[in-house]
Amino acid sequence: MRRMYSKNQLEEIAIDKVQEDIKNGKISTSESIEGYSFKLLENEHFTIEPIYVGIVKNGNKLTIVIYSKINKDADAPTSLAFAEIYVPLDVSVKLIPTTISGSAYIDNRVVNAFSAGWSKADLYGNIGKPNEGVLRFGLFNMGSITASTDYYFRYEATFLLSDNLIEE
Repeated sequence: MRRMYSKNQLEEIAIDKVQEDIKNGKISTSESIEGYSFKLLENEHFTIEPIYVGIVKNGNKLTIVIYSKINKDADAPTSLAFAEIYVPLDVSVKLIPTTISGSAYIDNRVVNAFSAGWSKADLYGNIGKPNEGVLRFGLFNMGSITASTDYYFRYEATFLLSDNLIEE
């Protein structure tokens, strides 16, 4: 017979397992994330409620994850700059952008968003680099989500940090 667990019980089991893995040296927590910060940008037409934001630097890789709930009103525009992450300058200079229409971007991708009823919307996400040390997260194609409906999305990007990358 299979045992059923609630969402809260599963979260507690997962947290206990991660803490055990850290204690046993299976997960390294040796690198500090000092100097990194997250800022949610306000917008009158959108409600953004981050569920979690994660920043992990491990050796020469940087991974950023934002998992959030989003809702819009009927007058919302089709694009949204929703967050900024501030990174140390020694990391920022290794994030080499591509210039598109005069703006610097380090990532462009399709971001799937789902409502509680599993209605799917394909959003277009990007991470801009307006200044050294600043990463700005944006979403486009916001017309594909229904007004006054909660959607959930997860944006994850990993970057290789190297002094030996070839710029375009």
